[in-house]
Amino acid sequence: MISNKYAHNQISGLLTEEKSFTDLFILLGSIDKTMIASSIQIIEGKLKALNFPKKLITKTKLIGVEVLDNILKHHSDNPSEQPYFEVVIHEKELKISAGNCISKKDYLFLSETLADYLKLSEKDIKEKYMLQMKTGGFDDQGNAGLGLLTIIKRSVGKYKYNLTKKTDEHYFFNSSIKINFLN
Repeated sequence: MISNKYAHNQISGLLTEEKSFTDLFILLGSIDKTMIASSIQIIEGKLKALNFPKKLITKTKLIGVEVLDNILKHHSDNPSEQPYFEVVIHEKELKISAGNCISKKDYLFLSETLADYLKLSEKDIKEKYMLQMKTGGFDDQGNAGLGLLTIIKRSVGKYKYNLTKKTDEHYFFNSSIKINFLN
């Protein structure tokens, strides 16, 4: 049995839903830079083997790297809630889902920032992204603030998230991104 109830629910739901999938990649547990690179290579290889268009492969890789990098940078240790990352290929879409424990500070940032970003139009997201590229610097942790913007910009309205309080200092952050093959 998977000890992370969020990953367990995600994977169980996937295996019991009526919507069929053709391929599944799951990474569960601690994540480091080597695992990120290896995971992206595996996903890229699979998409190439399935003859996906180069544009779709690039989009999937960019989103995957950002999601995994956010887990690496912002994961708050909690042995019962290890992070997970999943890529599911359905008939007409690819779905990336991920989850990890985060600190209260990250919760406050994410809840405010994502609420603001998801209100913006596609055009406004692109403009905000370009502005951040031109004027944005790095914060004290080496972040340029482009990760979430990249994910939302590339997912074109198909980004969903959920923040669940675990303790007064920890929250669990689940996110999912759908990539339609027709885009």
